Amino acid sequence: MRNTFAGWMTGYVTAYNAWVRSKVNIAEGTDGFGVMAWVDNYCAKAPLDNVATAAIKLIQHLKSR
Repeated sequence: MRNTFAGWMTGYVTAYNAWVRSKVNIAEGTDGFGVMAWVDNYCAKAPLDNVATAAIKLIQHLKSR
């Protein structure tokens, strides 16, 4: 299940790059492990949020860097 979740989350970031940012890697400076570490920390703090909310919060975090 974790691999499916990680694949979905990294796919969400990839789709954001392709459709919104265009030729910019919003996750530049990190990798899939870094993305998932951030998501793990977020989910530990907000266990009732769904995956889509975590993905939106991740993008907001990456944009703020």
